[in-house]
Amino acid sequence: MTPADIAAFNPPADHLAGRIILVTGATKGIGRALALRLAAHGATVILSGRSVKKLEQVYDALIAAGAPTPAMLPLDLENALATHYDAVAEAIGATFGRLDGLVHNASLLLTRTPISHYDVPTWCRLLQVNLTATFALTQVCLPLLEQSADASVIMTSSGVGRQGRAYWGAYAVSKAGIENLSEVLANEYEHNPAIRFNTLNPGATRTDMRALAYPAEDTTLLKTPTEILGAYLWLLGPNSRGHSGGRYNALVYAAGGKRGPLHVAPGACIRPVNAQIQLARRGPVRGPVRAPVRTPRGVVPGFTRLSARSGRLAVRCARTASRAKSPGAGSPSAR
Repeated sequence: MTPADIAAFNPPADHLAGRIILVTGATKGIGRALALRLAAHGATVILSGRSVKKLEQVYDALIAAGAPTPAMLPLDLENALATHYDAVAEAIGATFGRLDGLVHNASLLLTRTPISHYDVPTWCRLLQVNLTATFALTQVCLPLLEQSADASVIMTSSGVGRQGRAYWGAYAVSKAGIENLSEVLANEYEHNPAIRFNTLNPGATRTDMRALAYPAEDTTLLKTPTEILGAYLWLLGPNSRGHSGGRYNALVYAAGGKRGPLHVAPGACIRPVNAQIQLARRGPVRGPVRAPVRTPRGVVPGFTRLSARSGRLAVRCARTASRAKSPGAGSPSAR
């Protein structure tokens, strides 16, 4: 199939019948839309997210739609320990005995700022949620995936993960790591064609994260989450068997696959996202920013604010660094 065919894939209603699929970040945006669509095609969906209340709302929506009875697995990827990941795998194994699909949809964006001014705790937080948690959850789920006759793992990537761009910092680095992690796993499991690992770039979609990155963009010109699910359905179903280690796109654009110019809503002003931050342990940056950014209130001359959570995160990063030097850094308790 061509990339356009995959993006436009529209399978029959029983395409995923009998499959057990875990979706992270299932409470809103692409994750919620995907959970509803997977269930509509016969899958039993395991919903994962931080908020129990929001998970219950998606759960109720699936039940109301007459879908196979779903399951809920609350998991805070930012703060989860090895025991939490082990508990997730044990719960899935005890309830279902296997896992046919795993979609790593949950991600953080937070700030966009030059590397020279990047907040170290923010960097650690992004890598934890976007990359390390993906590794940890995949690792504990591998035995469950090996029990499936046809298993598929999707790791959510990004255009900036495939080609780094200025100011995307830890987000771009984490997504580049996702690409490599998927390829490493695909290579390690090339002897087992029943399990495949691929990355998928959702593209420009009408989500909260997109709005955070491009606050002045005209969202009416963007695809909604429900309109970009063709590639997900193809990758999670039997049609993609044998395709592993690939890089896929949920949206295929004209003119060589490149997206057109940013569309700005009439009367809107392009402004920086989270432009005011502070470097951990270094205090506010003195002097002008190398490339001053004009906002509705004038030119931003420097960075002046620090997240209230940075202190705790900095301690965690320091502990992680010291732990990495110890002989036991590779033990499960260090995950």
